[in-house]
Amino acid sequence: GVIKAITAAASIPTAILLAQLVPRAVELPSLSQWVRANAALEREVRERRDLELTLRTSEAAYREQAELLDLTQDAIIVRNLKNEIIFCNRAAERLYGWPKEEAHGKIIYELLQTRFPKDLPEIEAEIHISGYWEGELVHRRRDGSEIVVSSRWALRRDSGGKPIAILQSNRDITRRKQEEEKFRNLLESAPDAIVLVDQSARMQLVTFQTG
Repeated sequence: GVIKAITAAASIPTAILLAQLVPRAVELPSLSQWVRANAALEREVRERRDLELTLRTSEAAYREQAELLDLTQDAIIVRNLKNEIIFCNRAAERLYGWPKEEAHGKIIYELLQTRFPKDLPEIEAEIHISGYWEGELVHRRRDGSEIVVSSRWALRRDSGGKPIAILQSNRDITRRKQEEEKFRNLLESAPDAIVLVDQSARMQLVTFQTG
């Protein structure tokens, strides 16, 4: 009987406390709170749906652009502003011998051991000012052989005008340069003086022979 009395006495404060808490626990939101919560949920769902649609559209556009770049015979390499390769097409894989998976993330100048016609900072300053650069580069392929390429660079900017990447298009002109060198050597060994001019009447080559 004593134990039951103690238990009952202890239950009274507990019951009082529960009586105060239960209404708070089961209190329902007001109508305006439901409306605001529902609007926020709808807004979140709509934003996620729009984002998903944008991502799918961007991915489809990227795949289409990549497929188009794979159709060209020029080696196309896209690098970020840290000079890390982020894309290369099939022609670039064939020309240099590096699979795109291995080339991805590599510093382009280190991978291809690039030799420039002038100082690199000067070239980089030019492309950031004009958005374009063109010249001849010497590259080393994966098998160790060297090639000469006619290279064209284009600076890509985001919607806010901030530079984000550089697209580089390279065409192998090694054979042409070799033939030009052979022709030049042939002319220089001719017994008579020879002057070559281009279509603009500018002298391209002058040889002098002494008797």
